[in-house]
Amino acid sequence: MIEEKIEGRFIREWKRDDNKANIVIVHGVAEHSGRYIHAAEYFQEKGFNVYTGDLVGHGLSDGPRVFIKSADDYIDDVNLFIRRVENSKPTFILGHSMGGFIALYYGVKCHNPKIKGLIVSSPYLKERLDIPYGKVLFGRAVAKLYPGLALKSGIKSYMVCRDKEVCRKYEEDKLNTSIVTVGWFTAMEKARKYTIENAPGFHYPCLMLQAGGDIIVDPKVNKSYFESIPSEDKEYVLFEGFYHEILNDPEKEKALSKISEWIEARL
Repeated sequence: MIEEKIEGRFIREWKRDDNKANIVIVHGVAEHSGRYIHAAEYFQEKGFNVYTGDLVGHGLSDGPRVFIKSADDYIDDVNLFIRRVENSKPTFILGHSMGGFIALYYGVKCHNPKIKGLIVSSPYLKERLDIPYGKVLFGRAVAKLYPGLALKSGIKSYMVCRDKEVCRKYEEDKLNTSIVTVGWFTAMEKARKYTIENAPGFHYPCLMLQAGGDIIVDPKVNKSYFESIPSEDKEYVLFEGFYHEILNDPEKEKALSKISEWIEARL
């Protein structure tokens, strides 16, 4: 594994001389790329180069914690990760939760011939968490005056997956945060609206993995969005009983192998 900081972003890379393709991993909100090292090592073993990093305001990257002016800030980070690819092999984006949403946003916003497919795991199109409507209205009202104001994310460690050890490490990890900002909230609202409205422009091959026991994002909204995109090459897989973090589930091998097989079928 190679670790370095480039343009204020903390980057991680796994390379092999005989690679078949490249995978760019995009993490979720208020976490960091270090939580995907096991997945990256799995894919490297399967013959892929893997590129990831901490998004702006996350982990070891620069920027105010979980603050953006626009979701395009995350697109810029994804493009930075993609530019790290030095070979001409096919490149695929794999995003989880907010990272999955960023991949979908990328799918309607960017037309990059280097990208041969998007894999999204429990994408954050709509939260399932019980967020009081008053809190939503408050966030919208103060967005222009206090965009950096912190709000609790509402995510608890027990919600993320069925593996208690993963949940314990999630809670103890100092690079994870329990907050988002008003600026992040309003930027994501705008980007999600754009992504849903522009679904007819989504044409990348797409694999959507959804946790059946997800209580963080809304599985029904994700399935509806999947059905709305006109991509001629798309597949939806429901993992019954899994919690939100499919790639950290005790049965994560099922998801990891599915991703690997799906990519290999498109080489």
